[in-house]
Amino acid sequence: MRAIDGDQVWMSTNWNVVDPPSLYQPVAEWRGPGPNPAVTADNAGATLLLRVDRETPCRLPRSDTMAFGIRVHTTPLSSLLPHDRGRLDALVASTRHLPEEMGRYKSVPAFADALYAWHRALPPTS
Repeated sequence: MRAIDGDQVWMSTNWNVVDPPSLYQPVAEWRGPGPNPAVTADNAGATLLLRVDRETPCRLPRSDTMAFGIRVHTTPLSSLLPHDRGRLDALVASTRHLPEEMGRYKSVPAFADALYAWHRALPPTS
């Protein structure tokens, strides 16, 4: 943060797959051992959301204080069909290849089986 001066606006983005639509999610809502029973192969596309947080820290030049803006975008995974099928496939693949610790941080074990079963059942791309 010290490197950010008043002439710069920085931006970073983070992604996650979540099931509750609430914007404020300091911790994963599902804390039980194993998968969340509310997310199934039949409803995963509508229940699971792609969440992207756009973060923009900047230093205010007159006061030299930091401002940190966050814009949250969410959309059901099923909304990526059919126009963004390639991105959906890449997203699902990304959840499969996360290091174990990062997967737990992103709560992947809570929905992985349902997500992968839903994804496998989709019609093949042409």
